[in-house]
Amino acid sequence: MSGWTEGVIDHGGVSIHYHRTGTADLPPLVLAHGFSDNGLCWNRLAQGLEVHFDIIMPDARNHGQSSRAPAGLEVMADDLLAVIDGLKLEQPVVLGHSMGASMAADLAARNPATVAKLLLEDPPWTKHQGNDREGDLEKRREGFRQYMSTLEAMSEEQVMAFGKQTNPTWHEADMAAWAASKKQVGAEAMEGLSMGKWADTVDNIRCPSLLLYADGERDAIVTHDIAQQIAGRNDCFKVQHIPAAGHNTRRENFEPYLAAVKSFLLD
Repeated sequence: MSGWTEGVIDHGGVSIHYHRTGTADLPPLVLAHGFSDNGLCWNRLAQGLEVHFDIIMPDARNHGQSSRAPAGLEVMADDLLAVIDGLKLEQPVVLGHSMGASMAADLAARNPATVAKLLLEDPPWTKHQGNDREGDLEKRREGFRQYMSTLEAMSEEQVMAFGKQTNPTWHEADMAAWAASKKQVGAEAMEGLSMGKWADTVDNIRCPSLLLYADGERDAIVTHDIAQQIAGRNDCFKVQHIPAAGHNTRRENFEPYLAAVKSFLLD
C-alpha cells in the first residue's frame, strides 16, 4: 500500500473519508464496500488492480472514518457521487459489494452519464424486491444489532480471532482489514437503510454491467434464478457465477473473482 493517500470530501456537512491508490493518470475506479466494512476492506483487490486504475475507496457514512448520520440508499449513493464530483473523476468504473453494490447500482441508474462500467458483488437483491414484510426487516435489523454489539464488546484482537474461527479460508490481508472495520461502525448505520426495489434500478442502468454472484446454498444473497432474471431484464448486464463462495465472494474465492473483474474491465 506504499504511496496510497487519503482525504475527505464534504457532502452537505457530512465528511466522506477515502483512500486512493494513485493519481489521475490512470482510469478511475471507485470501490463501494458492504455493511460494517470500510474502504480498506478492498485492499487486496486494490493491490491487484492498481497498476491499471486510479482506485478510490470511500468509507460509507457511519463506517470507517466518515461522519455518522442516518441515511437511506439514495443519500448514500449521492455520497458516492459527491466523491466522484469532488475528485473530478471522469466517468469512473464503480464496483460495489452488498450494501455498496446497491449504492453503486442506484448511482448508475440515476446518473447514467456518470458511470462508465458497473460491477456488483452479491447485492442484497432477493425475490421480494424490497417488499419484505416489516416484521422480517426488523428481525434482520435486530440480528445485525446483536451481531455488531457482540463485536463491539471485543477488542480488535478478539474480533480478529473470531473472524479467523468463522472464516478460516480468508486471506490474512482480508482478515486484518475486516477486523479493524468492525470497530468503526456507527450506531446509525442501520437506521433508514433500505436496499430498494432492484428491478426498477436494473431497468434504468445504461452502462456495461457485470453481476458477480456466488452460491445460494452457502450465504450468498443473489440466486442463480435472480441472476438470470437480471440478465433477461437488461441487455447491459452480464452475469458471472463465482463457485465455492458465498456473500463475501472475493474473500472466499479471490482468484476467479479477480480474473472475472479483469476480464470485464481489461479484455
